Amino acid sequence: MNATQVRHWRRDPIAFVSDVLRDPDSDGRPFELYAEEEAFLREALTLTPGGSLPYSELLYSAPKKSGKTAIGAISMLYVIVALCGRYAEGYCLANDEEQAQGRVFQACGKIIECSPLLKDSAKIAKGSGVPNKEKVGTVTRAQLRTIAERKLPDLNSNSIEAAERIVMGTARSMGVDIVD
Repeated sequence: MNATQVRHWRRDPIAFVSDVLRDPDSDGRPFELYAEEEAFLREALTLTPGGSLPYSELLYSAPKKSGKTAIGAISMLYVIVALCGRYAEGYCLANDEEQAQGRVFQACGKIIECSPLLKDSAKIAKGSGVPNKEKVGTVTRAQLRTIAERKLPDLNSNSIEAAERIVMGTARSMGVDIVD
């Protein structure tokens, strides 16, 4: 991925979905979105002229088994990759904890595994359904400090050591091991 591509995707979230993301349930082909799903994603994720998202919260409702988990995963991956950059964090929110931690996070992992442009840059083999037991990646203490230094202004901490502990907790809750 290069800066020109990312600028293009920031202007058109649907281009990101079609150019980058692959549907793990259809042998790695691009996602086929309904017109309503495209309209929702375009309205919700296209930046305003001032460079911010148009809404602070999004609500997407659809019948059971209609692809809500995929839309949640697509939205999260778009915000992380196209809008936030290298040290971005994504938080899964859904109807309940099992759906957020299990289905949406696992869907993100499956999409990453299936999407060549993301798989090479993400250091996650698959999403962890049980982050305390099943590990999905590693981060070194040096990488942890770099992330903490970059995130320090956004964190509720007064020292780099406290920021490191916050980042370490986030990593562990996602199933990422800290190594020396």
